[in-house]
Amino acid sequence: MEIEEQKSSHFIPDEVRWAVISSKKDGLSNKATARVISQKYSRSIDHKCVKRLWEKYQRTGSVGDEWNMNGRPKVLTEEDMEDLIEHCEEDRVASVRERKDDLELEASIATINRALLGMGYKAYSARKKPLLSLDNIQDRINFALEHQDWSVEDWHNVVFTDECAFRLVNSNGRTRIRRLEEEEWEEGTYQASGVGKSVMVWGAISAHGASCLARFGSTVTADAYIGILRHRLRRIFPGLYGGDLIYMHDNAPAHTANITIEWLEGKDIETLDWPARSPDLNIIENVWGRIKYELRTAVFEDFEEVWDEVKKLWKQIVTEDFIHNLYESLPRRIEAVIHNEGRHTKY
Repeated sequence: MEIEEQKSSHFIPDEVRWAVISSKKDGLSNKATARVISQKYSRSIDHKCVKRLWEKYQRTGSVGDEWNMNGRPKVLTEEDMEDLIEHCEEDRVASVRERKDDLELEASIATINRALLGMGYKAYSARKKPLLSLDNIQDRINFALEHQDWSVEDWHNVVFTDECAFRLVNSNGRTRIRRLEEEEWEEGTYQASGVGKSVMVWGAISAHGASCLARFGSTVTADAYIGILRHRLRRIFPGLYGGDLIYMHDNAPAHTANITIEWLEGKDIETLDWPARSPDLNIIENVWGRIKYELRTAVFEDFEEVWDEVKKLWKQIVTEDFIHNLYESLPRRIEAVIHNEGRHTKY
């Protein structure tokens, strides 16, 4: 009974009212706005109500109720709302209380939070991306421009490899970021990534299949890395020996060590000149991402248990269709780097 009364009530929360205004500003019709709001907030609202709210906002700059002739003073003025938006854009991680104090707002924390939500500024978990220096950005641009004419068939000649760390407790350790939905990859809305104590795993994928996984000891040394390549590459990817295929690895110390470079050159294995800090271009990162998603709530007793579960998930995930789709995405990834002038992309 209480639910029915709430649905039929004339009272519309400020969050919903501001969401209506946001949709109208985006150019949606009254009926389309009503459908979007009804689905998003699970409450019935018709196009006539949308029309009244939009007309009130255009007339008064507010979505609040007009209580009497003198009017109830607005807790947050239009200027306050603009200040909040500017504050969110300048400081993504501040709490609502900190925003209230910094801007010296008289409104309550709950009111400010509703206003932010109504304008689309939600507190999202920040995506993790490596920090990029100006040199990194330029290297990424140069790489993308050099390979912008590569077709999917050209990329089929590349074997993608990488190492990934898996922890006993897969806490994501995410920072909350106040932003608009479409600002997911804007500068300042993600956090620098890193890993703690973990088990390190190596894997490789090609257009024709995937390797089995290999596990490192406590650290990834050049000797250990060469040992993995020596026992796996010729057997799994014989085309690397002789130049039919190209070997891709990033700029980790074990990869750029002189003995590693000499070993690869001695085997006539061609390597891709890879730009540093570019996991969005390395499609094997998507495999690691899927595995970590599956492990997101897992807590393991020891590293042997982690290793067994990672191996099992690797076999399940690296299907022919999954790998095919990753290779198909490579031209789009290159285009995204060029479009973003070397900065982070959504991949």
